[in-house]
Amino acid sequence: MRATTSAAHLLVIVLGQSVAIASTSEDAAFLEEPLPSEDVECVELLQSKLDLVQLEPPAAVAASYEHPPWLNQCKQIYLDVGSNIGVQVRKLFEPEKYPGALILPLFEKKFGSAEARRVDGKESGICALGFEPNPNWEGTLQALESEFQAKGRLVHFYPYAVSGSDGTALFQVSDSDDLKDWDANVTGLVQVVESRNVTVKKIDFYRFLQDLPRASVVKLMKMDIEGSEWDTLARLLPANGLCNDRIEEAFIECHPEKGSAANWKGNRSFEVLANRLTQQDCSDGPTVMSDLDDETYLDGVHYDWRAAKTD
Repeated sequence: MRATTSAAHLLVIVLGQSVAIASTSEDAAFLEEPLPSEDVECVELLQSKLDLVQLEPPAAVAASYEHPPWLNQCKQIYLDVGSNIGVQVRKLFEPEKYPGALILPLFEKKFGSAEARRVDGKESGICALGFEPNPNWEGTLQALESEFQAKGRLVHFYPYAVSGSDGTALFQVSDSDDLKDWDANVTGLVQVVESRNVTVKKIDFYRFLQDLPRASVVKLMKMDIEGSEWDTLARLLPANGLCNDRIEEAFIECHPEKGSAANWKGNRSFEVLANRLTQQDCSDGPTVMSDLDDETYLDGVHYDWRAAKTD
């Protein structure tokens, strides 16, 4: 059994450098003996596997998000997951431009009056953080960021696709003037006419949420990511990632016919999502979730009465 013991000790050396590997002089002397050939092969195989899987340290992952410098001043966060051209963020700060928009009462409930929301963000602690990987809208969102930050509003858009894991994804976009506002998505989730594929960075959304300042709370989150919600939710729910103490309230557009169900493992419906929310281990209850879908003013200018119908 000495060969088994030596292999176990060597595994400790490889996987846990801070753990003592020899508790007695006998152990220490034993480890100086040549390894049997089968143990050498075992350790070499293990090392080859470790060389293939190099995990980034948490600090490196966090740094890769390129957070805005004022993030630690955020106390009340609106997460706009699937920002498109940023209309929902404009509704948060400029509701008077969007009469009849379905989201306006919820913004007032969670963040106060329009006047309160327009107080300098470093004083109010209100921040809007968006996600939009579509390169067609990068310039538009950067301009919106600059405009609002010049007015003291803490707004930032991350150019990432939200997912259940870190990596890259092919993202399907359309350059047609008639279509480019609609249904940009991770390739394979749905077919868009007149489209092209671009490679974008995708992030583990759970890990991103864990990286937000601990003194902050997400007062409201919107998620409209054209089918990628199922993979993202499959990561969040088992990790108790949709609890009231971190995300108070959220609204989501579910896409039953889009996205992969490989990790979701079940019917893709709001009803199933609502049931799984309650199965989390949340100290203060789960995130309050609704299936509100506010696509009024999709182009940022014109009111669409069809998108305001709730029946």
